[in-house]
Amino acid sequence: MKRRKAIGSIVLFFAALVVGFDAQPGWSTFSILAPTYTQCDIADTTHFGGPAVIGIVVLPDGTVLVSNLVTGIWSFKPTTGTSCTTSAAQKLSSHRYLGMAIGSDGQVYANDFEGTGDVYIVDPATGNPIGGPVLVGVFGLAMALDPLTGNLYVSSCQSNSCATHDTIRYIYGLYGAVGGPQIADWVTVPGAGFDGVAWSCDGTRLVAASLLGTLHDHILQFDRSGNTVLDLSVPNTKPDGVAFGKEGTPFAGYFFVNNETGTVSKIKNDGSTNLTIASGGNDGDQVAVDTQGNLLLTQSTLVTRLSSTIGGQWVLPGSGLCAVLGCGAEAATTPQIDHYTDYYNGACVSGLNASLLLTLSQSACSDCASCSTLNQARSTLLSLINSLDPPATCLDSLKVTASTIQYSCPCNPPPQGCALQYCNSCINSKTRFPFVFDLESPDPILQAFSRKKGPSAGDMGGPRR
Repeated sequence: MKRRKAIGSIVLFFAALVVGFDAQPGWSTFSILAPTYTQCDIADTTHFGGPAVIGIVVLPDGTVLVSNLVTGIWSFKPTTGTSCTTSAAQKLSSHRYLGMAIGSDGQVYANDFEGTGDVYIVDPATGNPIGGPVLVGVFGLAMALDPLTGNLYVSSCQSNSCATHDTIRYIYGLYGAVGGPQIADWVTVPGAGFDGVAWSCDGTRLVAASLLGTLHDHILQFDRSGNTVLDLSVPNTKPDGVAFGKEGTPFAGYFFVNNETGTVSKIKNDGSTNLTIASGGNDGDQVAVDTQGNLLLTQSTLVTRLSSTIGGQWVLPGSGLCAVLGCGAEAATTPQIDHYTDYYNGACVSGLNASLLLTLSQSACSDCASCSTLNQARSTLLSLINSLDPPATCLDSLKVTASTIQYSCPCNPPPQGCALQYCNSCINSKTRFPFVFDLESPDPILQAFSRKKGPSAGDMGGPRR
C-alpha cells in the first residue's frame, strides 16, 4: 500500500507517491497466468476516475466498495460466474480511505487517509463516515480483522509523514465494551516497513508484508502472542495485500500475496513453497474475497478477479461479512495458545458442538434463494452460540456477527426505524433473538446432527476457565 502523505494538491500527491504509482500506458490484466486460474478485469479506470485504487471490501449482497486515494470511494456490483461485465461504478463520496475491513458487527471500518489518520465507520450507501471517529490518530495503512476476538489490526505509521511503519497495532473494545475502543501496540520489528496484513481464517497467525524499510521484500508470520514464526525473503516483489486459501479446497495450506511489481505469489504457510502464479500485471495493492470465494485484487486503476479452474477458493476475515462469520466459527473451534490464556488455552467449542457450529455458520452464509431455510439456519446458529456461551469471552465476537448477519440478506428488511439495512447499532437495539437451544427443532441441519450421536459430557459449553 502506498505511503500516507499530508498533501495539499494532486500534484504533490503524485510527487510523493511516484514510486508507488509509476505511470505507464495500457493498464491491463496479467500477461502471464498459471493454467489453473482465470482472470477478469471487473472494473477499470473508467469506473474510478483515475489511478490509486487501494482499499476494498465486499458487502453481503456482492457489492464491492473500493477506495481511490485521488477521487474517493466507489461502489460497483460485478456479475457472478465467468462474465467480466459489471454495472458502472457509482462514486459515493470524495472521502478517501486506506485500509478497510468489515468488523464483527458488519460495519465497514476504514483508515482515514486525511487529517489526523482516524478510523471511521463508513456508511456503505454514501461512503461518508457515520458519526465521529471510532479512534483518532491511528495512522493505519492496511487493516485486518482477528476472527477470534473481532479486534482490528493495522500496520501503522508513526505520524502522517509515515517516516517509519514498523509497528502493528490493534484496536479493541469496538463492540460496546466498557471504556470504548482503544488501541495498543502488538509487535514492532525495526526496519520492517509493514503494509499489507491479514489474519488466517482459523485465527492462529497473522501474515504481514514488509514492503519498505531495511526488511523490504520480506513476509513475516506471527503467532497470537506476537512471536515471529516465519521470516521469508521474497526478493523484488514488493509484497502487499494478503489472503489465505480456504480449508477444504485445493488452496488450503497456502496464502496468496498481491505484489506491487504486478505479480501474485502463492506461498505455502510454512514458507517452503513460493510460486508466482501471475505476472505482467499492474501496481498491486490490497485484496478481498468475493461472495463466491474468488480473489479480488486492486491493481492501481482497476480491480482484477482471479478464479480457480480446480475448485480452489480463498477466504479472508474482514473482506466480507460471511467471511467474518465463517472464520469466527473456525477460530472458535481451533485450539489457540496465546496471550488470552487467562480465559482459555484450547478451542472455545469442541466435539459435536464444533461440527454443528461450523455447519450452521456455512449454511447461514448461503445466498438468499430460500429465505425460510436461511433464516432458520441463522436463528439456530445464534441459539447455539447463546446456549454454549462460556464464562470466557471467546464467543462474544461470533455472537455479535451471528446477530448482525440475520439482516444481511436482501430479503430481510431491517427492523422498523432502521434507516439502513446495515445499520447494525439500530438492529441490535431493536431485535430480540431466541436464547434457547432446542435439539427438537424442526431445522433439518439440527436433526441431522442430533441423529448422529448425543453430546458427550465435554461437548456442551467447551472449556470453562
